Parts: sequence; C-alpha cells; structure tokens
Amino acid sequence: MRDRSDQSPGLHYAYLIVICCIVITNIPLGLLYGCSGLFFTPVADYLGVPTASFTLYFSISNLSILVALPLIGKIVNRFDIRIVTALSSAVLAASYLGMSLSSRLWQFYICGAFMGASAIPHLYFVVPTLINAWFRERKAFFTGLSLSFMGVAGLVFSPILSSIISSDAEGWRTGYALVAATILLATVPLSLFVVKPTPASCNAEPFGTDHGSAESDGNAGARLSEALHCTSFWGLFAFNSFIMAGSTIMQFIPSYTQSFAETAPSVAALTGAVTSVALLGQTIGMLLLGAVCDRSLRLGTGLGFVLGSCGMLLMWFFAGHPAPLFIGAFFFGCGYAYASVVNPLLPRAIFGLRDYNAIYARISMGGAIVSVFASVLWGIIVDLPGGFSLMFTIGIACFAIATAAAWFALARRWKSLV
Repeated sequence: MRDRSDQSPGLHYAYLIVICCIVITNIPLGLLYGCSGLFFTPVADYLGVPTASFTLYFSISNLSILVALPLIGKIVNRFDIRIVTALSSAVLAASYLGMSLSSRLWQFYICGAFMGASAIPHLYFVVPTLINAWFRERKAFFTGLSLSFMGVAGLVFSPILSSIISSDAEGWRTGYALVAATILLATVPLSLFVVKPTPASCNAEPFGTDHGSAESDGNAGARLSEALHCTSFWGLFAFNSFIMAGSTIMQFIPSYTQSFAETAPSVAALTGAVTSVALLGQTIGMLLLGAVCDRSLRLGTGLGFVLGSCGMLLMWFFAGHPAPLFIGAFFFGCGYAYASVVNPLLPRAIFGLRDYNAIYARISMGGAIVSVFASVLWGIIVDLPGGFSLMFTIGIACFAIATAAAWFALARRWKSLV
C-alpha cells in the first residue's frame, strides 16, 4: 500500500526528513564549531598550559577527519545511514563526556581525535544522502535549508554555555557534559526512530517523482575507480581545497574588526555585531544559493564567488565605515555558505549517485587537508605588516580559482549524465 503522505500536499514524509537533517546536522556542528571557543581559556587555565597547547586538540580533530574520511565514506555507502548516524552521534557525545572528565592535556587530545572522526557523517553525509534519496526536485534548496541553521545553533547555545562555564572554576566540566547530553538526546532518537533511509522503506515515493530524471537513478553514474581517472574529479578536488581555504577567513573577521581598536575604536566596538551579521549572511546565503543552484549549478557557483568576493572587498576598502562593513560581512557570510551548499551538489551533478558517498569522501579530502593548516597559515599572514590586505587578496583569489575549477568540472560531466 502506498504511503498516504505521498498523496497529501504538505504532508510528504520528505519534509520530516528535512527537519531531521536540520536537527541531526546543525545541533552537533553548531556546538562543535560555534561554541568550542568558549572552553579554550578556562580549560587552558585549569590545566596550566598556554591556550595554543590546548587548542591543538582541534588540529588533531581535523587531522582525524582527514585520515578517517575515505573509510567513513565507504561505511556510509555500505550500511544503513540511520545506524551510522546514531553511532557517530553517540561517539561524538562520548568524546565531549570524556572531555568533561579529563584532567590531563593528552586526554583532551585523544577525545579530539574521536571527535573529528565521529563528526564526519554530520559534516559530509547525512544531508546529501537523505536529500538525494528523498527528493527528485529542489534538491539544492533543501540541501541549503538543511545546513542553514548551524550559525543559529551556535548563537542559541553560546550564552547558555557561557553562563555555565563562568559559574564555577570547573564549570567547563558541566558545560562539556551538557553538550554531550544535548547531542545524544537531540540526534540519536531521531536517527533511529524517525529517519527513513529511502522512500521505499515506508512505501512512499520521493518528493517530485513526476519530475524525475536519469540523474535521480541511484544506479546511474560513475564508479569510484572510474571517477578517479577523470579530470573532472581533480577539478572538484581543487574546488574543495580552494573554497575551504577562502572560507576559513570567516574565523578572522573578529580579529580584523578588532585591529581597528587604535585607529577607529567605534569600528572595533562593533566586533560582535559584525560577526553576528556574517552568521546571518551564512544562513540566508544557504537558502539563496540553494534556490539558485536548483536552476543552474554554474550560476550558483558564480553567484557564490561574486557575493564572497564583494564582501571581502567591502570589508577591506570601507573598514572605517560601519554601514559598508556590515554589508560586506553579510555578503561574505553568503559567500561562506557557498562551500557548504555547492560542495555536496557538484559530485552528484558530475558523477551521479552510483558511488556518490565514496566519491564525495575522496573529493572532500582536499578541504580536509586544507583545514588542518589553513587557520595557522592565515594567522601567520595577518600578523605580517598589511597582513589583512594580503588575506583578502589571497581569499578572493581562492574563491576565483575554486569557481573556475567547478566550471571546469561541470563542463566534463560523466559521459552517461551528459
């Protein structure tokens, strides 16, 4: 019997899948990337080590992502996404719980390694796997929507965790335990009991089935071994690498505005507001670029380049003026969303769905490699005389090269998809 949710407008089970994607992806990643900085100073003070020594666990986490990414890609390809997601969420929660119980620096490093590996399904596979399975149309929009709340999650939990951490000398332990409980309770029940891996598993049809195409066929496309020998694969690898390098500039927007403390104190005082506007741009950019990419991936990548580059130019040339600075931060936030939205869409459009997860995992290694070193390299650059100008110049070049690489790959789609 056909699922009645497939018959009723507005009640298709695919919409519930989107809600699951939003929660399962944005809460863990929002806590991981939006709130980790709250713990740096208090934990380093407790351990009696420099902050840089403690934050090395984050580099270990990124290195763990790089090493484990191909293996996790194969696991996602082979096993039920519900089980993979539930297990990864449990391990991520256990990593945070381990940090709440740790008293030695090496213990945090071990937890960081498990944290990175367990975050991989949330970072790379949950959204594209489920959206590809459940939607025949508007895939790019729903991909963007599913990823658009990461900044919001960080903003919601930051004041709560900040209050807990500052309440006691070891308040950070309670904070880490709360993060662990939140990830576990928010994601595991949804993964196991609400998520359905495919429409067929609940007698439904994918959203927009009447408008299906050959690309939607899970058996259409290249195998991993075939993709590795295509120039388009290496075009996507380059895209992933350069867009990650340019996007990492987001971490240095607060430092940039604070650099005007002596020459333009009123601008430096706006640091928090500018950062919030950039996060708002990220959220809106996810939706905008998703909608545009549904019409044309070439147009969507071009728009991402324009928004990101214009944002950097405005922040660079009009830093002493609040209005252009805010507009620039907003545009750059939209450009920052460029990577998250387009990255999972390009491999599907170019190579199809047959070995999508394995191919996407290999392509994403480019960005994973860059993420290990990017923050350190940008930190070195901004400490140079005129460093922020050099940062924006290189950032715009990274966006341009990434866009050219994406267009190169799109022009060389797998033969069966042309």
